[in-house]
Amino acid sequence: MNETVPEAEASERGPFLFIAVVCLAVSALYIFAMLSITDGHFIPQVSDLYLIAQYAKGFAEGHPFQYNPGEAPTTGATSLLHTLFLAAAYFIGFRGEGLIAFAIVSGACFAFFTALEIHRAGLVISGSRGIATLAAALVILNGPLAWSFHYGADIALVLFLSAWLFRAWLQDGNDGAKDSSSFVVPACLLALSRPEALVLVAALGAWLVRDEHRRSGRWRLRLPWVAPTFAALLVPVAFRLLTGSAANTSFSQKLLSANWGLFGAAVFSLDYWTDILRGVLLGFYPSSQRLGFGGGSAPYFAAPFLMVFVFLALLDRSKEMRRAVGFLFGALLTALLVTPTIHLGVHSNRYLLFALPPLLVLFSVGLEKTAIWMEAGLSIPRREAFRRLGALALVFAGLSVARFALVYADSAASVYRKDEALFDFIRTRLPDT
Repeated sequence: MNETVPEAEASERGPFLFIAVVCLAVSALYIFAMLSITDGHFIPQVSDLYLIAQYAKGFAEGHPFQYNPGEAPTTGATSLLHTLFLAAAYFIGFRGEGLIAFAIVSGACFAFFTALEIHRAGLVISGSRGIATLAAALVILNGPLAWSFHYGADIALVLFLSAWLFRAWLQDGNDGAKDSSSFVVPACLLALSRPEALVLVAALGAWLVRDEHRRSGRWRLRLPWVAPTFAALLVPVAFRLLTGSAANTSFSQKLLSANWGLFGAAVFSLDYWTDILRGVLLGFYPSSQRLGFGGGSAPYFAAPFLMVFVFLALLDRSKEMRRAVGFLFGALLTALLVTPTIHLGVHSNRYLLFALPPLLVLFSVGLEKTAIWMEAGLSIPRREAFRRLGALALVFAGLSVARFALVYADSAASVYRKDEALFDFIRTRLPDT
C-alpha cells in the first residue's frame, strides 16, 4: 500500500537530497582530479598538511606538541582542534597516506555540513526555501571554498564551524529565543580552531552587551556571552605554558612589519584591501590581475557585484538582518586586525573565506529583493525574475568550481612531483638511523 509522504517531511528531504547530491558530485570531481594526476595517491595541495599530520601523530602517540619524540615542544600546528581531530583519526588506525586521505575526505564531509548550515541560515533570515537552497548551492559551487574543503587542513573545519556559528547567531535573534545562547558551542569550538577567531567571538560578545543596553538601558554581561572569548584566550595561554611560546611560527614570524617594516606593511595592506574590495564588488575581472597573494583568483569568488546585492539585503531592518550585520562586523574586524600577516592572501585568501558563506546567504537575499523590484518596475513575475537571476549566478558558480578543480589538481601534482619524490628518495636511498 502506497502512503503519501507528509508535506513537511518532503520539504525537508528535498533540500537535504539536493545538497547531498551536489556535494557528492563536487567532491567526486575534485578527488578524481587529484587521483588521476597523482597515480592514485591522496596528496595534499600544500605540504603543510604533512607537518600537521606529524603533530597529530605526536598527540596520538603521547608526546603532544613534539614534532618528533624527545624534541622540544613547539606550537607549529596552528589549529589545536583540527590537530586533535587528526590525532583521533591516527589513533583509530589512519596512518601514513591513510591519514592524508582521511583529512581530505573529512573536509568533503565538512562541505556537506556547511551547506546544510547555510541552508538553515537562509531559512532563518528569509523564510524562503528558494533563497536558502540557492545560498547552499552557491556555497557548494564556489571554487575557492571547494578547494579549501578538499585541501585537508584546518580551513574545512573552520568553514563548517563559522557557518554553524552564523546560523546559530541568527537563530538566537528570533523573537522566541531572546535568552538563547546556542551560538556559544560553535563559537567556543571555532575559538579552539583558529587563533584569529578570538577577535570574532569577542566582537560578538561585545555586540550582545551593546544590544542588551540598547534594549533595556542597562549594561549587563552574561557568562555565555564571554565564554567563547575565554576559550579563545585559553589556547595561547596553554601554548605558552606547554611550549614556551603563545604563537611561535603561527603568527609572530609572519608579521609584515617584522619582515618589511611598518611603512612597507602599511602600503601593502592598503593595496591588498583595495584589491579585496574590487574583487567582491566587481567579481569577474581579468584573472591576470593580482588580489593580494591570491594569484588572480578573485574573479572566481562569486558572481559579479556580490557586495551590491549584499547591501540591498542589508536594507532589511529585521532582527535577523541586524544580527547578520553584527556577525559581518565581527568578521570585518577580524580580517582588518590580521591583515598585516605575510601570508594573508595565500591560497585564494583562505583566511578570509570564513566570511564568504554568510555573504552568499545575503547575496541570495539581495537577488530576491531585486526580483521584487523588477516585478514592481518591469512587471516581471517575482518568481521568474528570481529564478533567472539565480540561474545566472549558478552559471558563474559552475565556472568557478570547474576552474578550481584544475587548480586543485595542479596543486596536488606539484606536491606529488616535488615532496613525494623527496620522501621516496629518503625512504629508498638513505640508510636507516
